[in-house]
Amino acid sequence: MGVTLQSFNVPQYKFRGETAELFCNYNPGNRTLYSVNWFKDDNEIFRYVPGKEKEQQHHFYDRLGVHIDKNLTVPKKVVLRGVDFDTSGEYRCDVSAEGPDFYTVSGSATMIVVELPSTGPFINGGRSQYHVNDTVDLNCTSGPSRPPAGLSWFLNGEEMEDEFTTQKLMQDSRDGLMTRTSRLTFVAKPWHFHRGMMTLKCKATVATRYPDPAREYIPKVLASPSTTPHILKTLEEFFQATASAPPSLVSCSPMHVFLLPAALLLLTHILLLSHLAPTALAEHLLFARSSLLLASQSVTWPVSAPQLTHPPLVRGRSPTRSRDQ
Repeated sequence: MGVTLQSFNVPQYKFRGETAELFCNYNPGNRTLYSVNWFKDDNEIFRYVPGKEKEQQHHFYDRLGVHIDKNLTVPKKVVLRGVDFDTSGEYRCDVSAEGPDFYTVSGSATMIVVELPSTGPFINGGRSQYHVNDTVDLNCTSGPSRPPAGLSWFLNGEEMEDEFTTQKLMQDSRDGLMTRTSRLTFVAKPWHFHRGMMTLKCKATVATRYPDPAREYIPKVLASPSTTPHILKTLEEFFQATASAPPSLVSCSPMHVFLLPAALLLLTHILLLSHLAPTALAEHLLFARSSLLLASQSVTWPVSAPQLTHPPLVRGRSPTRSRDQ
């Protein structure tokens, strides 16, 4: 039996400053081992050649972001100290048997170095009160991190559609951390207020993979074939504003809005018929008063039914999209 690679393990992600251990578990079988070579992004970082003299068996190569602990590193395990963002990349282990064919087996995987945000997100640009048909214009900025946080907006607990947001990605050249800003713009409507209050939430999520990796800073899927993001940290910020109109009017349903004009039209019709006999006119006025009272009670009634949500404003079940400018 020839040389075989039994397992190859590289951490999917490490936090900046940590130690990373990379394992290449091989079995030479009945073949003589020629060499074990370790690479980062196709650049050799460590070589083991057992056929040479002991002081020449281990070779280490300086590469950007690669700080090998020479005391703990052996052919089957490479130890990286103090990882940073330049340590991120694809690592490969090649195990070769002696000639004449130099049969080689390989294993490779990607490791990403991350740093989570310690603050944020932050919402700014809002007002404490809005009239119906006012433009709501808010900005949400994530705390510095790498990879950058993904931002999403929620209105009264419901996630909002991406068509109302624009996003911008910024990088700090000093330490390589990134921030993202999301601008939310929409026109306030009565159904955006729940009992006279509009509650907006900005959620920042840092994950090792995003639904659209081609538009993100991370260039490829990590070592696992899974497309499910591995969430590292989630932070939230809330913003609340009240309606300038009374809550009972702002929270009314379309049925309530219909009753008031109907009652007013009825009153106008009765006034036009004021030439009627006093008894008949009194009956009509009594009926109009009852109709107006019913409409008024319908509008000011405490809202117990689910509030209407503007269909294009609130996200359905479609997947999240990222739109950087």
